[in-house]
Amino acid sequence: MTINIDFDIDYPFWENSEAIENILTELLNNNSVSIKINTEGPCLKSLGLYNFLEKISKLLDIPHQNIEIQTHNQSEFHRTFSIKKFPIAHSLPTVQNEIEFQDKIHTKQFNIANFKKIACFVGRPSWERLWISSYLYKNHKSDTLQTYHYDINKKYQTSGIDKIIETTKNIEYASDAIDFLTKCPMRGPDKIAQYPITVGEFLNIDSEYYRVFVEVASETYAEGNTFFPTEKTFRPIALKTPCIINGPIGFLNNLKRLGFKTFDKWWSEEYDKYYGAARVEKIFDIVDYICSLSYSELNTIYDDMEYVLEHNKRRLTEITDEDFKRVFKY
Repeated sequence: MTINIDFDIDYPFWENSEAIENILTELLNNNSVSIKINTEGPCLKSLGLYNFLEKISKLLDIPHQNIEIQTHNQSEFHRTFSIKKFPIAHSLPTVQNEIEFQDKIHTKQFNIANFKKIACFVGRPSWERLWISSYLYKNHKSDTLQTYHYDINKKYQTSGIDKIIETTKNIEYASDAIDFLTKCPMRGPDKIAQYPITVGEFLNIDSEYYRVFVEVASETYAEGNTFFPTEKTFRPIALKTPCIINGPIGFLNNLKRLGFKTFDKWWSEEYDKYYGAARVEKIFDIVDYICSLSYSELNTIYDDMEYVLEHNKRRLTEITDEDFKRVFKY
């Protein structure tokens, strides 16, 4: 029997009592289990699943090869459990099938009054997203088009302020975050006002990209050994917009392995060697640099990177499940 597990990235695995009960029942009854992480791709070591399975298999004397894990994390690895990988489930096909590749959407209008240097669209809050968003709001508000769908009245949302304090040891960052949250939910234009964002709705903001130079995107999973690109990465690629990605170590390198190009010609991508607070702080350096440039300078840079943007859009339309299987060897 396959046990389906929905993971909440805000909580460790051992707080998922239903999943634990189902796994234990299956192991006790059949001496084996197949665990399906639905359509998601978190690092299972970071979430605590491997620690749990290693301890319980030892306690029940169950061979590791009797435990199968099905995941969409392209980088998932365990030395002895059976890992079965699947290609990206929904965001990539949706972008490929439904986005309108129209020239008018791609044409950046640097000379209009409401043009912004930075875009940052956040649906589900997290501590890194809060830190990045509050930094942009405090330091580059006039240069940023942003949304942030935190609502203090929604019980399923966590602010992330405690993690900012724990990780950065900087009360000023936490104070900035609290000030930012008093302005939330920050919904932006009508087409990006709704939350939660369903699979069929995350392309509704395509009409806003003509007036932003670069997007700062925070991927769903940024901790541990994971590569699970979502619409947060694919959307700016489809809309010929350069992007800076907060994700796990090596995220940009994995995009390159799949045939995409990145933007290290125009700013440092050393941040891809880091995760967590160190990665975010290096992203701040890039944001500060971009916001120091004039619109004329940004226009020149954009024209210079046109070949990269066009290549990536084309690569996005042609990439297949077989490319993921070949690159990540499954």
